[in-house]
Amino acid sequence: FCAVHRLDVKRIAHDFLWKFHERTKISTYLTIPCGNQSLCVDRVVSDSTGRLSSVFVGGVYPLFRGASNRVLLAFASSQFQSNYLNSLELAEEDFKDARARGYDITHNRLTEGLFAVGFPIYNSANQLVAGLSVGGVDDSERPDVVEKYIQQGRQLAVEINNQMGSNYYSRISD
Repeated sequence: FCAVHRLDVKRIAHDFLWKFHERTKISTYLTIPCGNQSLCVDRVVSDSTGRLSSVFVGGVYPLFRGASNRVLLAFASSQFQSNYLNSLELAEEDFKDARARGYDITHNRLTEGLFAVGFPIYNSANQLVAGLSVGGVDDSERPDVVEKYIQQGRQLAVEINNQMGSNYYSRISD
């Protein structure tokens, strides 16, 4: 039911995910909010992370684990976020930082050995419809790699948001 209402985002994002992967060899995941969880609707994985990944299309995941899931929570309405976090006794500060940065980053949170950077995807009504993450093998010794993923992931998120008719990224860059 959740996926039916968000098929546009999968249809629009799919080609962008593949072209991004062909250009960068970086793994990508697209999740949508589905009640108090997320549903993975698309993924393109690299050879280096695919064997490690525990996220699969059709899989349902908690919103507080994994970058594409956490970004759904970080950019959800404040009422939903507060209720969800209170039910799990989690701190809101983590998600406020993500919202201020415009992305969330996780290390070994959903899959051991991997890191990911998550970005929100909005529709033309500027409603949050998906979370996009780009990620790879976690290498804490190489902050330049993480920064590269942030920049490339942000560009991919901008392209998908623009195609969805959202002006989210033009609003935050002002």
